[in-house]
Amino acid sequence: MTPTGLPLGVISARFDAPPSNSERKPEHRKTERWLEGVRHCAEVARELTDSQLICVMDREGDAYEIFAEQRTRPEVDLLVRAKGNRRIVPQRVAGKKPPPPPKSWLKTLQTAPILARMVVAIDRLTPRPKRSKRPARPGRQKRRASLVLRSQIVELTPMTPQSQDSTPIRLTGILVEEECPPENEPPIQWLLLTTLAGATAEDCRRVVNYYAQRWRIGDWHRIIKSGCKIEELANRSAARIKRAVAINLVIAWRLYLMTLLGHDHPNLPPDILFSELELKVLKALAVKHRLEPPDSMVQAVAIIARLGGHTRALRGPPPGSQVIWQGYSDFTRLCTGYQLALEKTT
Repeated sequence: MTPTGLPLGVISARFDAPPSNSERKPEHRKTERWLEGVRHCAEVARELTDSQLICVMDREGDAYEIFAEQRTRPEVDLLVRAKGNRRIVPQRVAGKKPPPPPKSWLKTLQTAPILARMVVAIDRLTPRPKRSKRPARPGRQKRRASLVLRSQIVELTPMTPQSQDSTPIRLTGILVEEECPPENEPPIQWLLLTTLAGATAEDCRRVVNYYAQRWRIGDWHRIIKSGCKIEELANRSAARIKRAVAINLVIAWRLYLMTLLGHDHPNLPPDILFSELELKVLKALAVKHRLEPPDSMVQAVAIIARLGGHTRALRGPPPGSQVIWQGYSDFTRLCTGYQLALEKTT
């Protein structure tokens, strides 16, 4: 994604199945999946020499091995949300007394002065009951949260003494806390560990904005599962399932991109996303439904949304991804019929 959250595509995908306890090996750990992601991004970074690549990870990515991997691949930066009360070593300052004994990350960061304040839009979260090994998750209401940011340079050490590499890793730790949470709502509290700079208020706000874009990955997964319905594929071999899923990953990206371009870049020309045949079908639909011709991105997306049940067209709230994928499903069938009609006449 771009820094503003516009999805640019999918670098890679991994297909895996949880092994039995008797077959469990180190490479099957979840940490290995995140390590692969860092390596894939490093390969892309070598080609995109004019771009800065940042791997943004949730709490599963909080592992010493991942930060150690990044030291060998400095062309990629890391931004990881810490998963717990890890032990970190305060920075040593030359010419001053030795620092006190190591504290937990929370105690260390909470003693730092407030560096910045900002407001972040928090999405609604549906509560989830406990299922098998997945713990229950409380829900939350959509809101705009007022956050305070604290930053400090820390040194991260391995959580287990058995780690092969025990060299401390210097990172920027940014503690994000909500000042006045709504009643009966747990306050926002994140610790972000990053290789990016966080010494100034502007740096901290930039890092938090980068982390907030990670939520769009969840929206993309929702389109994959609920829109493309990859969990309902009837293929009976692993090879065919992989091919079908890979195709749907790209379709889901295109649907999400279509939704966001209609919201955030309404004046773009529609031909950057729609083919010549699709534009002809869009023009015919605009005449039929008495909508504005698809001369801009927002007008083209509005026609797709109309097919999905968004009756307010260009007025009212912009269409969401669910309306877009429902409308695009019908739209592809119309395009197929139009293509068949052209082939028959020629």
